[in-house]
Amino acid sequence: MRRTLHPLFVMLASITQQELARQVAYLKKENEILRARLPKNIRTTKSERVQPLPAGSGLLQIRTQQFQPSR
Repeated sequence: MRRTLHPLFVMLASITQQELARQVAYLKKENEILRARLPKNIRTTKSERVQPLPAGSGLLQIRTQQFQPSR
């Protein structure tokens, strides 16, 4: 039973990966368009610069855990 479900799981995972890649490409293009509308220099406050840090703090740990060889 496990062998018959494995290809199905692989297919679902690849579809999810493709969808995520498509969404990332869309967001990159959207950012490019929106940034073209902004002035050259944008002044930010210290609180504005610190805001993104908590949201992205776990990303590096998740990525490094994914690529560590299993023991």
